[in-house]
Formats: sequence, structure tokens, C-alpha cells
Amino acid sequence: MLQKQADQLYNSGIFFPPRTWAEHIQVACNNRTFTLCSTLIFLVAGFDPQELDPKLLPVILAHYPAGSSMKALVHYGQLMRTGKFQQYDHGRALNIMYYGTLEPPPYNLSAVTAPVSLYNGKNDWLSSIKDTEKLYSKLPNIVGMNQVPLDTFNHADFQWAKNAKTLLYNDVIKFMKNY
Repeated sequence: MLQKQADQLYNSGIFFPPRTWAEHIQVACNNRTFTLCSTLIFLVAGFDPQELDPKLLPVILAHYPAGSSMKALVHYGQLMRTGKFQQYDHGRALNIMYYGTLEPPPYNLSAVTAPVSLYNGKNDWLSSIKDTEKLYSKLPNIVGMNQVPLDTFNHADFQWAKNAKTLLYNDVIKFMKNY
């Protein structure tokens, strides 16, 4: 019975826009309503209007939020609440079934053998610099930790910033070519 309830929770979707969402966004988010529509992104990711291209806003918002699972959202909340980077906490009974322990085990970061270079933004509201530094200290084959050289760079800018190529992507590609 617990397994069935857990599966229903894990598989339930959240933040999926309705089918007509894209059509409504195309009409609503034109250049006249840039501030209102961009606020949807900035409330989650951090405020950075100079890096958001107004012409892309209807396309971005037609797919934003892209949806997730309830399990992913609950797991994120668990990580925030506990401050631990650990597997999903199913509750004691299911933890014993899944992990053989009452508490979920931590992720084994020592098993990450690939070279890793981390990137963060000062204005990222979803991933803090402190969290990046904590991850940096636990990875065994860390090659670098880089802060994007723009104080307003936020979480969404990693995907959509006008200057992401020069601020970030060129460095990422250079790193990948070296390894």
C-alpha cells in the first residue's frame, strides 16, 4: 500500500502549462508588457532585465515553467530543510525498503571521477555561492570554480542571457576541449 501511494506521488506532475498557454503568452507578453511578463522569471531566478531579450520572452514563457514531478519538488524542499545533499527521504518505512536504513544515504560525491568545473552567478536565487563552494569542497576531481563576471547574472541567465556566450559558454567550451 505504501509503495502504491509513493508511486502516485512520484509520478504526479506539477507546473505543466495548459495546452493553450503558449497562445495566450504570445498575445500577452509583447514588448508593451515586458516588465509584467519578465517578473514571472525574475521571481524565481533572480532579477536581471539587461540580459533578458524581450523578443525571446514569449518563446521562453510559452515553455516556462516546463513542468516537473511532485517528487522532484518535495526532494528539493527536503534538501533545503535538512541542508544535506542526500537521496530522497521516503519516510522511515520506505527508506528501510529502498536503502536498508532509516535515513536516506548521502550522495557519494567521491565516486565522481570526471573532471568538474563549477560555475555560479552572484544573483542566482536557486543555487547559492555558498552551496557551490560546499560542493566544490566535496568533489574529488575538481578543476575549477568560476563566477560569471556579471553581478546580476541569475539562474535563468545560464540558459537565456543575451551575453551568455561571452560571459560563460566560451569558457565552458574551452574547459570541455581540455578534457
